[in-house]
Amino acid sequence: MNICFIEWGYPAESFGGGAGTYVQLTAKELVKRGHKAFVISKYLSEEPDAFIDEGVFIKRIKIKGWHWYFTKIPIIGRILARFFSIVEYSLAVNREINKLHKKYTLDLIEFPETANFLYGIQVRQPYIVHLHGSDFTFKKYCRERIGLEDKLQRRLEGFIIKRADRIFSPSRFLKEEIIAEFNIESSKIAVLSYPVDEILLTIPVEANKDIKTIFFAGRIERRKGLDVIRAAIPLITKKFPSVRFLFVGAFSSEKFADAENIETCPFTSRKMLFEYLAKADICIAPSMWDNSPAVIYEAMAAGKAVVAAKTGGIPELVADSETGLLVAPNNPENLTRAVIGLLSNEERRISMGIEGRRRILQLANLYDNVNMRLRLYEDVLKKIS
Repeated sequence: MNICFIEWGYPAESFGGGAGTYVQLTAKELVKRGHKAFVISKYLSEEPDAFIDEGVFIKRIKIKGWHWYFTKIPIIGRILARFFSIVEYSLAVNREINKLHKKYTLDLIEFPETANFLYGIQVRQPYIVHLHGSDFTFKKYCRERIGLEDKLQRRLEGFIIKRADRIFSPSRFLKEEIIAEFNIESSKIAVLSYPVDEILLTIPVEANKDIKTIFFAGRIERRKGLDVIRAAIPLITKKFPSVRFLFVGAFSSEKFADAENIETCPFTSRKMLFEYLAKADICIAPSMWDNSPAVIYEAMAAGKAVVAAKTGGIPELVADSETGLLVAPNNPENLTRAVIGLLSNEERRISMGIEGRRRILQLANLYDNVNMRLRLYEDVLKKIS
């Protein structure tokens, strides 16, 4: 089987995200099993345009960006700019898909939530949409401004989602959201967790040291709980003055309340991320809303207790009071109480880490996960043959 993934966030040394990691793990496992995997991704100056990553063919493409000039037009500039950015993206991606198909005869294309409305005209290959949580959905649940340009993009995303041969969702929450939003038949959407990197399972589950470390990975922004984290830090350090905070990701210029206790690191390699996770005692994920955050999968696989917001698809991962603690979103006091409770009870914290590893191994074992995906791929191909 020849499968092409479209994923802008395919990981690099200092770039990536949860969706990109999912594609990387899945594609490499497919190659190990004798399939061919291709990824069309975002151009990065530090990497070649085309290369092989452990058998996976990666093609990084440039988008010209002429749409920016439309932003200068009064009133309708934003809408025009968004529309033409979608056109530029669609043309570039579809051109590359056709090149790969001509050379390798692709069986399936897998998109994230895309507004590539030109696909059906330019390519016409069977395709799957993998839901990760669109910017529109984040804006909706985080109560951010939704402009006409956002509504236009979401309409085009819906056009592609509804016409997909199959849809994958990492959470039941997002599945139900999409069914309600676009009136899609439930049987068309399969709920499949992300797979976890098995290297994480080798991290020892133990009491680390006297100085405890709170870990966070992701974009430091309001959606991911920036305001909650900033408010909770002085409350936590008041009770545990020696506690350390290790934040990995893309950071805003805002200063934290207690910079002496905080170590920040930009997006880093997977190897370094795992080393940081090994140092951690608790992982926090206080998002205002989230679908199925990769950091929670990774923290649980590494045997770390998780304190996360009870929102979106997160409760499907974290079993409250068993593998971690769920707290109300946008509530620094609740986050503080949960973190202090686990810092105060080492036995409970370690027990949660052990149970979390067991749970995530059942939900997101790489081998079983790819088996399920292959069965669904084969079902799609049978139906259209």
